[in-house]
Amino acid sequence: MLETYFRDGFLRFQKGVIPRARRFTPEQDEESVRIVTKFLQARPASIRIKVIGFLLLADLMTILFLGQRQKVIQFLFDSSVPLLRKGFWGVNTLAKMSVFCQTSLHADLNYHPKELLR
Repeated sequence: MLETYFRDGFLRFQKGVIPRARRFTPEQDEESVRIVTKFLQARPASIRIKVIGFLLLADLMTILFLGQRQKVIQFLFDSSVPLLRKGFWGVNTLAKMSVFCQTSLHADLNYHPKELLR
């Protein structure tokens, strides 16, 4: 159940912070989730719990903001509460990593890394 929530919550957040992700194919969505899941599996369980907690908070706030996810993202981005800002930037970094690690997107993103680290 948590895996399904993580997947769906992460994709909702990703599409809110990365405009190109809104046009992902189902395969690109799944690759995004696979990249982040693999990264988080190498981290302590406490980190994974914090990420899921943040995604849950973002979803609950979206309900309170009457479905206006962009307002929630802006609120979290500008929050005067350090924990909310840290959560935003942590999950935002995961979202960007899940895009830029997909080599099939590099040309579309005009991204030309000198060397890919694996």
